[in-house]
Amino acid sequence: MPTPADEVKGSRDLYKQLLGLKPGTKDRQVVDHALESLKLNINAGIKIQKTHWPKYYIRKYDVTNLWKLNLTAEARIVYTILGEPGSWVVVVLEVFMGHKEYDKRFGY
Repeated sequence: MPTPADEVKGSRDLYKQLLGLKPGTKDRQVVDHALESLKLNINAGIKIQKTHWPKYYIRKYDVTNLWKLNLTAEARIVYTILGEPGSWVVVVLEVFMGHKEYDKRFGY
């Protein structure tokens, strides 16, 4: 059963990335659709095993869970879920429009 998010927000890194995606472009539409999907269901993505978490996310965001949502064959969103009293907050950390950047971040 889907668990809706009370809020979906982004990291500073995400907002910088979104500035590079012009409204109305296919890439921006894909990202916007993904954000809407996360509003409807915080578990829309796939939980990433802790042994695969990049140290970058642990150091920078002190994550306690990490998820990825496949947007297209190439694009991914990486997010974490915060359980605040009485609510669920999804924080989108980064968007990867290609495998090369995603593989680099995750050390593949």
